Amino acid sequence: MEGPSAGRSQSFEAYEQNDRPLDTGDFDISFDEQNGELCVNKCPKGQVPIEQNRSEKTGRILVYFDVSVCRACPESERCPVKIGKRTVTLTIDETGYTGAARHHKYMNEKEYRKECATRAGVEGTVSKLTRAYGVRKSRHRDRNRTSLQLVFAAIACNVKRFIRHGQQ
Repeated sequence: MEGPSAGRSQSFEAYEQNDRPLDTGDFDISFDEQNGELCVNKCPKGQVPIEQNRSEKTGRILVYFDVSVCRACPESERCPVKIGKRTVTLTIDETGYTGAARHHKYMNEKEYRKECATRAGVEGTVSKLTRAYGVRKSRHRDRNRTSLQLVFAAIACNVKRFIRHGQQ
C-alpha cells in the first residue's frame, strides 16, 4: 500500500491556498535516462535553470537559476531556492523529491486520497493494538496461544470502541 509520506501534515485546505510554501514537487522535474538522475526543466514560474550538477560533498543535486530573475519573482518568498549574492541554488535529493511528488499526487487525486484514507484507518488500528494491547511481543511460544492472544487483543479493542460509540 502506498500513502502520503510521513512528516507531511499539510491539510487539504492549506494545500489549496495561494500563499502556501512551494516545494520541489512544484518544479517541472523529469528523469534523465542517460545520466540516471533527476533533471529540473523549469521552476513553477517557468524560469529555466542555468546549470545543475551533483554535489560531491553531499550527493545532492544542485540547480542554479538566474539571480536577477529570482529576486524580481513575486513568488520568491514562497520558493525553496536559496538566494545568495551571486547565485540562486535549489538543492534536491531523490528521497525528498519522491516524498514531495507523492504528496502532490495525494492532494490532487481524489481516488488516491480515498485509498490512502483506508491505509490511515488500518495504521491507526495497528498502532492502537501495539501501544495499548501489547501485540508487538507475544507472551507465548506456541502458535495457537499467540493467535489467541491476538484475537483477545482485537476483541478488547473492539469492545472499547463499541462502548465509546454507545456513549456518544
